[in-house]
Amino acid sequence: MTAISFDPSRPQFVDASHYHPVVDFGAYIQAAAAGALAFKVTEGSYLDPTANDHLAGAEQHGLISIGYEYGLLNVNTFLQYFPPRAGRIPVLDFEGASISVSAAEGWIRAVKSAYGRYPWFYGHSEWVARGAPTGTEVENCPYWGARYGGPLEVPSGVGTPVAFQFTDGSNGPQPHSFPGVSGNCDINMLVISPDALRGLAELSAAPATTPSLDARRLRLTDPPMTGADVRAWQEQLLTLGWTVLGAADSVFGSQTDIATRGFQAARNLTVDGVVGPASWAAARTKAQSS
Repeated sequence: MTAISFDPSRPQFVDASHYHPVVDFGAYIQAAAAGALAFKVTEGSYLDPTANDHLAGAEQHGLISIGYEYGLLNVNTFLQYFPPRAGRIPVLDFEGASISVSAAEGWIRAVKSAYGRYPWFYGHSEWVARGAPTGTEVENCPYWGARYGGPLEVPSGVGTPVAFQFTDGSNGPQPHSFPGVSGNCDINMLVISPDALRGLAELSAAPATTPSLDARRLRLTDPPMTGADVRAWQEQLLTLGWTVLGAADSVFGSQTDIATRGFQAARNLTVDGVVGPASWAAARTKAQSS
């Protein structure tokens, strides 16, 4: 059995619903290095009251939308509210005793017919309780598993692992909350790369981007700040020769703080370890003149 350990340096994304909605997409996109948002769409004929807002917000901010049907199956309702489009990934959330393996297979076939690709399959304990059968349609679906404490043990009968939900906001490793999301929440790490995720959503590789000068202030915190803007800052420092930070891993840890303070001192900036407009401007000016 394959086991996947939690790695805080891996890109992360949130699984949102009306229990813990995204309330600030600007803050969320800065922290979500995975470039994605997962959210509940339907539960049978029930539409989650935040589904439409989450879908619109994700797509307006350039995020991949990972929409799922939870617990009860009504594929027609799901496809009505989460119709096929590039940048969207449909998911069957196999939770609740009401879903049989054969019903899951029927849902998967219908979604594959609509999307032209297999949906993701989320689940663990309920799937294991069904005996984790092999040779079903589930085996063709990218696998998103959950375990709140310890490594994710990938059960038999599922597809290639793509994501690992490591906390429900109470149990499992930190962080238990996420920028831009209300309250503690379900947080996931990508097992695959962000570019591979974009491929599964029928999108091309993301272009390199640099945060604007009015982006959030980066600094050393506990737990550490993560995200695409952290990686961009690390790559900027490495370009300028500040190799003390090590690799660009999207995590603002102690070595990044040391490199940041050294850079600020060398540029006659305020040495506070906070990456704001002045630090970005100095780094860009130096890079452009190099």
